[in-house]
Amino acid sequence: GCAGERLRRALSRHLITIHATYLVEQKHFEHHTMFLSNYTFSALAVAAALYGLLEHWFGIFHEETEPPILPSKIPWFGHLLGIMQHRTQYMLRLRKRSTLPIYSLPMPAGKLYVVNTPHLITSVMKNSKTLLFGPFATKNHRRLFGVSAEAERLAQDNVDLARGPWGLWHEAVNASHVALNPGEGLDELNRKMLQGMYGTFERLIRDTSEDPKEIGLLEWLKLELTNIVTAASYGPGNPFVDPKVGEAFWNFEENMMMVFAGIFPTVSCPKAYYGREKTIKALTAYFAAGKQHSAGHLVKGIHEHTAKYGLSHEDMARFELATVIAMLVNTLPSAFWLLYYIYKDEKLLKDLRTEVATIVRPKEFESGVVARTIPVADLKTKCPLLNSTWLEILRHHADGSSFCEVTADTVLDQQYLLKKGNVVQMPAIVIHNDVSVWGPDAAQFDAYRFLADNDTKSDKSDATGEERRRQAKRQSVPGAFRAFGGGQTLCPGRHFVTTELLSLTAMMIMRFDITYGSGKIEWPKLGWNDKDMSAAITHPASDIKVTVSQRPSARGLWTFETSQVQGYLSSDSASL
Repeated sequence: GCAGERLRRALSRHLITIHATYLVEQKHFEHHTMFLSNYTFSALAVAAALYGLLEHWFGIFHEETEPPILPSKIPWFGHLLGIMQHRTQYMLRLRKRSTLPIYSLPMPAGKLYVVNTPHLITSVMKNSKTLLFGPFATKNHRRLFGVSAEAERLAQDNVDLARGPWGLWHEAVNASHVALNPGEGLDELNRKMLQGMYGTFERLIRDTSEDPKEIGLLEWLKLELTNIVTAASYGPGNPFVDPKVGEAFWNFEENMMMVFAGIFPTVSCPKAYYGREKTIKALTAYFAAGKQHSAGHLVKGIHEHTAKYGLSHEDMARFELATVIAMLVNTLPSAFWLLYYIYKDEKLLKDLRTEVATIVRPKEFESGVVARTIPVADLKTKCPLLNSTWLEILRHHADGSSFCEVTADTVLDQQYLLKKGNVVQMPAIVIHNDVSVWGPDAAQFDAYRFLADNDTKSDKSDATGEERRRQAKRQSVPGAFRAFGGGQTLCPGRHFVTTELLSLTAMMIMRFDITYGSGKIEWPKLGWNDKDMSAAITHPASDIKVTVSQRPSARGLWTFETSQVQGYLSSDSASL
């Protein structure tokens, strides 16, 4: 029972009454037949239209087996306004109101089914034939990126794969997974990424060769990561080599919500709108010149698979914005939070330096130069605390959601009816703050959280055996870690970004000190920017000024080592 159900029943009774009245009138008042027939049919039409309008537009009619409705103060529009104002933080607020594993939020265009438990998330993943990401993902390309009507039609064609495994959107997604899964394409991208990272550290070494250097941490990372990732992805013709293109893209990203809203964007958000258009202009020129053919496996692979659909160069560029967002928007805050939490915690910094030092080994080059080497593979397999810190960043700061559209009525977990045409949302922020999964300190950042029983726990070494077993059990709950999505929404770039940021962090902590203020002042507690539409990892509410200096004990030559990467970092920018 709810107001919508009662209204549905009332309308049904009204329709029956009208129909019965019509039958009586037809039998007993035949001389008024024409007049009464017109009246009753008009009433029937109005009632039917009202019923259909309320059902389709407001989604108020609710079957008993659907997830329970969570009401809002403003009927039908309240939850939408809450989401627009607070983004996924709104889902955390709702979770504090209700402990239901799943509930329905009435929306102007239907219902949003919000899934709040790992168990039901795994059930959603199992229903991949009727709960699809593609139909949801392809509906907003025109509003967000400005693609042509024909390009949007192509993106949506066969997006449910009803006619087989083909289609513009499906082939582009599949190509990105192929390029970024372990193999030749990922090896190449990692090699080019690490070569670009050498340039980043050489510049920092040069800038701090005599005196410490003050930087805005977020702004510095934004510039360097944009250069590193786009150079590796777009190859020799990288359009982001022009810093104004990178700046334009970030202007667009910072106010993407207003561009998406489409309310006179040239007036309401000109910086973001023209930032998008400037980025598209540069990418259009890139594709028009055929430079994608010499790009990395990711960009080249996507466009080799989608070229047959006959997109214009401009539409190619507009779709490409989604790839740029995927490459950069979550990498930046992840890198920021890694350095922020590590350098503000002296004990964590010391423990990580001790751990990374165990894998550093000398390497002699043909020239006779000996460098200290960080084996990239060992960062993933022999540095449990570094990996635990990375995973905790993703858990604590995950702000994204996985979505799918209900393409056919589906019964979830044998009890919840999901009606066709509605949308399912799985907010990571709710799952990652679930105390039944992560313990009573779920809302706190704990770099040691993901360490296994046989790893050194440092400040958690006094945890009881029983508590350690509970911690291990919580970490292995299927569906409980959602930073990279899952199933149809699994992030194809998860391997690449892990290599990138573990490498960046390891070299930073071994080579440099970073202090806030005089070095004796406690680092400030930073809030989150909850207005960023595109980010699945929270951005800091503001940048922070820090001072970077070289560690005296770490001067000399350093290098990353992989089977694909050659090169090293000097202490004086010498090219040897």
